[in-house]
Amino acid sequence: MAGLGFPDIQAQSYHETE
Repeated sequence: MAGLGFPDIQAQSYHETE
């Protein structure tokens, strides 16, 4: 789901970690 790049908490954390 994070791959979609949605403003989700998990997605944000994933992008920040990457």
